[in-house]
Amino acid sequence: MFDLRAYTRNSSVDQAEAKPPESRKHSRVTLGLFIILLISILVIPIVVSWYGQRVETLKRWDTQFRQCQVLKFHLDKIGELLNTSLQTDQTSQKWFRAELHYTSIALYELRWLDRAHESQLLKIANMILTLDDNEPYLMNLNSTAKSSVAKSLFNISNKALNAYSNFLNYTHSTVGIGPPFWYSGPSPPDETLLEEAVQLANEIKVAVTQ
Repeated sequence: MFDLRAYTRNSSVDQAEAKPPESRKHSRVTLGLFIILLISILVIPIVVSWYGQRVETLKRWDTQFRQCQVLKFHLDKIGELLNTSLQTDQTSQKWFRAELHYTSIALYELRWLDRAHESQLLKIANMILTLDDNEPYLMNLNSTAKSSVAKSLFNISNKALNAYSNFLNYTHSTVGIGPPFWYSGPSPPDETLLEEAVQLANEIKVAVTQ
């Protein structure tokens, strides 16, 4: 006997197998969109955060370098004044005190920019305060002693500047422009050079307080 119900059921199954329902296609599209959305929610904030941190880091490095240029300028001026008529020229004496003040400001700014090395930079700043406190002693030093202190100041200024700019030697950029955005080499400062500058500062403190 011909079973109409069985025939109808089998025909429906065959049609279902031959052509997937629209709802099944819609489910696949929805799932794909959900996965894309989920990835976007997770990845985009991470990328944005990394980008922002990278921009701030490179900006801070560049500012540190420029501040060290200012520091070097004023330290070198102090050294030059020590090698000239500091003992008798009142104008030079006023200039000397002004340069000590400007150097202290430059060091304060650098300490604010590089909190991780504030203790080392503070030792250099304390050396500048010692020079200020012992200005009469400095004026009465003979030319050889003044020249020795001046030479140490020149060395400190060079080492400090190189400590915050040597990382540019590992990049393909020109000094002052900064490293490429994707740079991942050594970061400033150069610990060895900074410690050498601190050691020289300590030696100057001992020399002018004996």
